[in-house]
Amino acid sequence: MGGTPVARLDERAFRGAAERLGAAGTDVAAVASKIGDWSRPVTGDFALDLDELEILARRCAVLGTRLVRVMSYPSGGLDDAEWGRRARERLRELARRAEDHGLVLAHENCTGWAGDRADRMLELVTGIGGTTSSATRCPKASSTSSMPGSC
Repeated sequence: MGGTPVARLDERAFRGAAERLGAAGTDVAAVASKIGDWSRPVTGDFALDLDELEILARRCAVLGTRLVRVMSYPSGGLDDAEWGRRARERLRELARRAEDHGLVLAHENCTGWAGDRADRMLELVTGIGGTTSSATRCPKASSTSSMPGSC
């Protein structure tokens, strides 16, 4: 709404937007988040991402969607090995929490550790664990994952 991320809208603005979408008969396929995007390096405060996911869990329920778009964190100056370790660790925890809320994290191949290399995307999709109940297709990695929250 006006360029403001869904999670940053105050409650009144969010409710108004949700009502307008409903009145127009518009379905919401997914919501975008700031989680792991270019503005939040893997060295930043993880609590921001956890808090955003909690807000989006409530708002996705209102909007009738289960998909939350995330990215896989800029490096924050870390070497590749530490960057990957931290990104996977964060996304593993986010995916676990998303699954607890019935959400699926959809990884955008735009920025971050797994954003520009197919081998890293495949490692992300296959290497952070999860259940087999919510398969996700990742077209750029040409892989199927059983990990809700990994694509």
